[in-house]
Amino acid sequence: MTAQVAAAAVIALSVFQGRSFRPQVSPFPIEGGGAAFLIKMTNTTAGPLNVAPVGNCRMRVDGGARESTLVWQGGMSSVAQGGSWQELVKLVPWPHAQGGRRPANPYPDRVTVLTYREVHADLGSGDHTIAFTCGGDWSEDLRFQWKPSH
Repeated sequence: MTAQVAAAAVIALSVFQGRSFRPQVSPFPIEGGGAAFLIKMTNTTAGPLNVAPVGNCRMRVDGGARESTLVWQGGMSSVAQGGSWQELVKLVPWPHAQGGRRPANPYPDRVTVLTYREVHADLGSGDHTIAFTCGGDWSEDLRFQWKPSH
């Protein structure tokens, strides 16, 4: 079993190794507490790219890495050269298990995404920055206001 997990980790890492693409990140307007971000990726490589259905992007908040590399052992979606996919990440003030919670996309009428997840953020009120990497380069830091609901 340990060998299978190690092999899956190697496969997950090799899917993106040596790729130089940068996600485009924009705020996604929501009501209530938290903040959400739409991550758009375009396959700029010379061939198809395998993308895990649980998402490939990890984030850093205020300059510090927050999440480890995701390891997926199931099937992958193939994104053709020039194709794109989107992920939606919502920061929430309530705790979740490591890796976040992955409910159904609550905004299907507003955006179609490969994956939606909620990630616990223990942040003070005010200005913060967030950036994402999806296996290539980090996105530009995006400033956002954090106003947790009580």
